[in-house]
Amino acid sequence: MSLASDAALLIYCDFAGDAREHDDWHSHEHLRERLSIPGFVRGTRWAREGESPRYMIIYEVSDAAIADSPGYLARLNDPSAWTRSIMPAVTGMARAACKVVAAAGYGLGGIALSVRFRAAPKFLAQQLSGLRLPMGVASAFLLEPAAPAPMTTEQSLRGRDAQPGWTLVVTGHDAGALRSLADALCSKGGNTVETDTALFSLQHTVTAGEALRTQP
Repeated sequence: MSLASDAALLIYCDFAGDAREHDDWHSHEHLRERLSIPGFVRGTRWAREGESPRYMIIYEVSDAAIADSPGYLARLNDPSAWTRSIMPAVTGMARAACKVVAAAGYGLGGIALSVRFRAAPKFLAQQLSGLRLPMGVASAFLLEPAAPAPMTTEQSLRGRDAQPGWTLVVTGHDAGALRSLADALCSKGGNTVETDTALFSLQHTVTAGEALRTQP
């Protein structure tokens, strides 16, 4: 299994301001806050320069139902002062709790290629199960989104979230190998067409255990 759990919160977004302000907030407050919620296992932020969406953020969670959990909703409905100052500049947010439908490899590489689909690419699940990954690729996983998350105070500060759709994420250390694998997997999909393909670099990853062992 490439992830530390069988479910994830998947987020794409941009920031209409100084990216350093967003990244400091996310690294020094938001990751720690989210990872203090029961069921959150690890949080990872990837980013890219000069393209939209700038960020892909994945929180590995115990269950896709965590999007409706009391602990998570309590945080979303009582944002900190720092979060309230950041949220109005967060744009183009697409967010969904997801089930990990299939995966290959293990761990997370320093770069990630994501492929978002217009229709459910169920053909990928069988391909990923037991797949032997090529050199340069650490892991690959397919995410199936759950129902849209409810409106919350935090969401109201930035506007209603969109849905990211079914998403294939391939991570590793060789961008060419990631693209080649994604192309090979997706070429077998017939009429299933991706909506967006993006290459991101790792910015910060931390587990709940690591967050708990350090002081804010």
